[in-house]
Amino acid sequence: MRMNLYLLILAHAGPGSVERLVRFFDVPGFRIGLHVDAKSEAAPFEAIAQRFDHVACIGPRVDHLWGDWTMMDVHLNAIRWVAGQTDVSHLVVISADTEPLRTAEAIRDYFAARPGKSVVDGEPWRPTGRVHRHSHTYYSPVQRWLRRKGQERIQNWVARLLPRPEAEYRRFPEKWQVMLGRGWYGIAREHWAALLDFCHDEQGAGARYFKGTLVPEEHVFHTYLHNAVPDEVEHVRIMYADYGPARPPVLDAAEITRLKAETDYLFARKVPLIP
Repeated sequence: MRMNLYLLILAHAGPGSVERLVRFFDVPGFRIGLHVDAKSEAAPFEAIAQRFDHVACIGPRVDHLWGDWTMMDVHLNAIRWVAGQTDVSHLVVISADTEPLRTAEAIRDYFAARPGKSVVDGEPWRPTGRVHRHSHTYYSPVQRWLRRKGQERIQNWVARLLPRPEAEYRRFPEKWQVMLGRGWYGIAREHWAALLDFCHDEQGAGARYFKGTLVPEEHVFHTYLHNAVPDEVEHVRIMYADYGPARPPVLDAAEITRLKAETDYLFARKVPLIP
């Protein structure tokens, strides 16, 4: 039986960009789930899903915030959504501002050649510099409120004043090495159940630890997979993004052409959103 690849497309704007991706991946072997940020109007995206048999808008919709556990809620909900589909081999996360660098068939075949293996980059996290401040500074309810109000500078200032907590949930289990990677990956179905347990709100060691950090989507799956099942992980970054000093710049056509010719990435971001 041919196994399908399930693409989770994260969107808050750009229905034209989403439709472009949906058409690009309208070939055998793909299913697509659209998650639309709860702050955004869903109707344009729902209209796309109604026109294509391989597409569905998934729920529950989450009002997510960059760097917050709500981003993990989106990924975990997608795993729960797709878990009942027995003909899906991998869940692959991309966003509306993603540019495929290979053909749809090549991307499908890439994962078909890796049954039972999750494709997740990662490196040991070190508490130094900007990564320390933005990834593992204690994240209090006050800081979350400030960030939702658009006061990120004040939130960062508050973070420097707050001591790191000594609560039990900050002590990571089994002396595992906390890992850092990108929030764009391909997770094999063989690992979905274990990751859901790891991130269980009350019992999961991953949730207890990472809910006290920033940008958990760049740590949680990476930490579990690279520690618990390292032989079942392919250490590859599938998404190109040049973060530089801050957020990734918008890529132009010349850069996309260069990436296709000179790199092995499957995807790149960011490209301009199409309304």
